Amino acid sequence: MLRHERLLGRVCARGAFSALSLVLAGAASGCLNRPIEPLEPRSTSTVTDRLSNSQVDKIDLLLVIDSSRSMGDKQQVLADAVPDLVKRLVAPVCVDQADRAVEPQPQPGAECPPGSVREFEPILDIHIGIISSDLGALDAIGECKKSNDRGHLLDRNDQGGAVPTYSGNHFLAWDPAGKLDPPGESVLENGDQGLIPSLREMVKGVGEVGCGYEAPLESWYRFLADPSPPKEIVVTADGTQLVRKEVDTDLLGQRAAFLRPDSLLAIIMLTDENDCSIQENIDAFNVLRIDNTEEHRTNLRCFDLAKPYLQPLDRYVAALKDPMIKDHQGNSVPNPIFSGVDPESGESVVRDPSLVFVAGIVGVPWQDLARDRDDLTRASRTPRSSR
Repeated sequence: MLRHERLLGRVCARGAFSALSLVLAGAASGCLNRPIEPLEPRSTSTVTDRLSNSQVDKIDLLLVIDSSRSMGDKQQVLADAVPDLVKRLVAPVCVDQADRAVEPQPQPGAECPPGSVREFEPILDIHIGIISSDLGALDAIGECKKSNDRGHLLDRNDQGGAVPTYSGNHFLAWDPAGKLDPPGESVLENGDQGLIPSLREMVKGVGEVGCGYEAPLESWYRFLADPSPPKEIVVTADGTQLVRKEVDTDLLGQRAAFLRPDSLLAIIMLTDENDCSIQENIDAFNVLRIDNTEEHRTNLRCFDLAKPYLQPLDRYVAALKDPMIKDHQGNSVPNPIFSGVDPESGESVVRDPSLVFVAGIVGVPWQDLARDRDDLTRASRTPRSSR
């Protein structure tokens, strides 16, 4: 089973959150419809308040997109699905008393036909950001020495330019009510203008020239949770250690602008290969630098040879569930995902774990889908029946 799927299984529990579960239930192998297990907020010397999902009126949606070779067609599929994803949040389906969708559906913002209501309240405040799976794999080999998105928000298009973003913050903001300062986007789609066309461009702009050692888990961890994200990881002069060089203050600034303490945080990963979030040590670095041979094929290295050097899944489970996590020196520190200041009251708040969701739109080994591994003419099972 892929590491992404194992992680999703570790952090999921029963329950439901209507908006996101309805949007992604059919598309993602994940748990946006199941909140993370309950936990008690941390105690501090300041006033704290725990935010529950009944108070949700805003979403911070982070797309983590694989940028390695072979991802172009998958990115196109996601770009084509963007309208449904966004429209279902900003213009929920009108349903009758039996919870059946009525036909025809009204335009976004219009009233539902008589006898029907929206399936949930429209979300009028959404941040949408994109990061890639490319962290440079410790700057070890090949394209990984030339390409490293460092966990930063991406606003590039597939022509090499940049997509205009909210206040130049590298993410999009849906704000039809004009509550943000400055106001965000109020046009959903009008030709090539509006939230949906911009998001389509940004998805396709991720590209497929990134490091082949994909690290989607570590990418969202670095952007959202790492207490002191590194600007660079370098090998010491004697070649015996890897060290973090400087704190990435640009990333911290992007995090502060994107992530609100009173939002619902949703992380969606798109990838077709196993996660290769490698540990920051010299042994892992040396494994990635081994010449590509039949015995040590690059495409399978993180599944086999480098497996003992991958970051433990507990690292990511803790980031999604616990108010305190370990920093890179082993110290217990507040988890940035759960710690923040209420923008209205100015008081410290602790995000409720039911407001953190993760889902994966991921590939699985063909062996897990085959009806008969020795007779491929029998085709494959459906993904649901293969799990």
